[in-house]
Amino acid sequence: MKTAVNSIKVLIVDGSEQTRNKLALTMANNPAIVLVGSVGSGYEAVTFAANNAPDVAVMDIEIESRLAGLYAMREIIKLRPNTKIIIYTVQNSDYYISNAFLFGASDYLIKGVSEPDLPDTIIRAAQNRCIIHPEAADYLRKEYIQLKNTQENLAYTIRVILKLTPSEMEILHLLRSGMNYKEVAEVRFTEMTTLKTHISNLLRKFDKKSVVEMLETIEHTGFFSLIDSSK
Repeated sequence: MKTAVNSIKVLIVDGSEQTRNKLALTMANNPAIVLVGSVGSGYEAVTFAANNAPDVAVMDIEIESRLAGLYAMREIIKLRPNTKIIIYTVQNSDYYISNAFLFGASDYLIKGVSEPDLPDTIIRAAQNRCIIHPEAADYLRKEYIQLKNTQENLAYTIRVILKLTPSEMEILHLLRSGMNYKEVAEVRFTEMTTLKTHISNLLRKFDKKSVVEMLETIEHTGFFSLIDSSK
């Protein structure tokens, strides 16, 4: 297929021929875009991209299998790192959105919602100026807030742990291992009243009302995972 000079070469990847034809019609009236390929499987997509180097690939996630589109996208990016991938799917769950961006997608569109935006999205992707669509942007915003909160909680947890006594640190590790109060007291040869005093101090320092809440907060920051992985 011949292409105009400076036109954006686009590959469509979708298991439905009807959807591929519909997308082709959506792009047909835009002079900046030329359709160079239309395939129905991840294998065909990787092979075509390797041989033809499209500027943009518009891909479904569920082709031959549940995640075939994502795996195909990953291979295309390895072979043709300059090819931009736009995911075009009915899936709008956080699981699919997160994996799409982790695998290297430039944008994420929902079928039945984003068709009018597709030509402009393709052009922006080819020009490296993607504007993430609302469906994906909402997820990314939540992920950023969660990451920011986790970082702040980790910094706070580290500051508190640095102030713990050796006995408090040992008790914290034992509680984390799943021991109850009686088992911790026996392992440390400590009176129950003394142990409860230590635990009260731990709860005060972490500003928590229960041991369960304290341990959940620390685990959520990933602090102990960092310690374990460094051993």
